Amino acid sequence: MAVKLPQCDRLEDLPGVGKAVVKDLRRMGYVTPAELTGKDPNALYEQIETLDGPTDRCMLYTFRSVTYALSTDKPEAEKLLWWNWKER
Repeated sequence: MAVKLPQCDRLEDLPGVGKAVVKDLRRMGYVTPAELTGKDPNALYEQIETLDGPTDRCMLYTFRSVTYALSTDKPEAEKLLWWNWKER
């Protein structure tokens, strides 16, 4: 079951999401965190690549962290850090 993170009403409230990522998410058509709930991070990454062409993989890791945070009742702190989503 997806739950809203405490005080997560704006895209800026999501873990690892700063001004540049907010701008990208808005260009992709997302305005609120709720709109990202249940999204596939790989599909989000494909969507940004459709807009911008080849995109740094860090964006994929950010999408993984965000979608995890939005779909987990009790997110693990280390999984809220985008760099912990890199392929190993």
